Amino acid sequence: MLKKFNSNRFAGEFSLAISAKKLLESRECNLDLSGVYSVSISERCDDSKVKSIMNALMDSQVRRLGLYRCNFSNEGAKVLAKDLHLTNIAILIIDHNNIDGKDATYLSDIVKHTRLIYLDISWNNLGDEGMKYIAEGLKNSEVITLYVGNNGIRSDGIKYLADVLPSTNITYLDLNQHYNCTGNFNEIGDEGVECLFKQLQYSNVSFLNLESTGITSYGVKCLSEHLENTCITSLFLKFNDLDDNATQYLRAILPKTLITYITYPYIDEITRRYMNEFNSIHYPSPNKTKESKVKSIFLKMVAQNTQTHDLEFIIPEIIGDIDLDEYVYIIKALSEKPMLRGYIFDLIRENNCNHYPQIIKKVNEFVTSIQKKSIEFIEKILPTLMESTRNNFVNIVREFENANLNEVVQHLLLHRVLFYVDEDAEILHPFIYKMLSKYEMPLYNERIEPNKKEKIIAFFQIHREIESANEIIELLKSKS
Repeated sequence: MLKKFNSNRFAGEFSLAISAKKLLESRECNLDLSGVYSVSISERCDDSKVKSIMNALMDSQVRRLGLYRCNFSNEGAKVLAKDLHLTNIAILIIDHNNIDGKDATYLSDIVKHTRLIYLDISWNNLGDEGMKYIAEGLKNSEVITLYVGNNGIRSDGIKYLADVLPSTNITYLDLNQHYNCTGNFNEIGDEGVECLFKQLQYSNVSFLNLESTGITSYGVKCLSEHLENTCITSLFLKFNDLDDNATQYLRAILPKTLITYITYPYIDEITRRYMNEFNSIHYPSPNKTKESKVKSIFLKMVAQNTQTHDLEFIIPEIIGDIDLDEYVYIIKALSEKPMLRGYIFDLIRENNCNHYPQIIKKVNEFVTSIQKKSIEFIEKILPTLMESTRNNFVNIVREFENANLNEVVQHLLLHRVLFYVDEDAEILHPFIYKMLSKYEMPLYNERIEPNKKEKIIAFFQIHREIESANEIIELLKSKS
């Protein structure tokens, strides 16, 4: 059974803003948490109360827990790390508390031993040491969205994160949240950005917020040297000290990237107009056109197998609904530029599908083996296609050949029964002979059919009206 990437929340779920006291009394006052997706608490809670809150949630199906400005400290965070795996919490928001990074090994446990896919630990006091522990826990975790802004992290701390990024599932990385106010911003600087971007090209990050991170035009130069090879589709650079040189670096590289949205500090009117136009939904940029096409085709044609969790092409109920051009486009696009998976990561977030099992890993596997997946799809639909006289299988081969999808073409060529042009089913279409020759596959079995070459030449001498007939005659005559 296949599960499509449609926008979804669990049926009947709702969010509940509740006081800590009310939650802790939930069992005594029979507070019904069934169907509750999200619980939010935004009041002062001492560390002991955090333990009681976790106990109250253990028998529930709550998946999202927000503890905003609760003022708990390291002891409360330790309780979270110890008990979180006993709940169904997948989204944890613990911003604006008093968590610091000193000897905070428990920060690693918060992500290492839980099922979190979303962690917001911004506006605390993690520093470089806290980032070190979180980075250690992120390796091979399920976390997809990470907010660590406003924690006083510097270049050393960001190096810890950069080193593990390639082995994480993170697609959304927010390193600072700037609300036009003062804060304990992560001043990672040019050194931190340079280190980060050397690793981003091997990661899954498609959204990156670098606002108020203390980078200069040199930092933009460093990121522009790697940006083309990343999955990044949204880049936030506002509130940094940039100049016209930074603008020139970006304008030169942006058309070669996947980026469709960017924030940028005010430098001059020309830059402001360029960035506004670049971000406009009415601006017909190649990036936006490509993004729209990749997302729409993927959403229409790909789903997750509910048993294996693998991504597969969807077989239409009506075989006539197959749009070969769309299949060829998505297979060719992902084969030539695997980084286009950044748009797929965005699509998964937009449709609330982050909770699909192993989804980031499965997207990467699908993209890496896209031609193999397409061959499996073709094998499944071939019997139905063969029943329809409307399908020109030679043109199907031609479509994949024009797209340079060699593996698919060679597999199709194995199905010779699809390409006969004579009533006796002995002679293949000239284009098929050309493809067999190109891929160094046998045109016929000389041991079983010693006179086959002469038969083919004689047939096409009579039927020169068939496309490329003369080419095949010359080709066969040239073969000894």
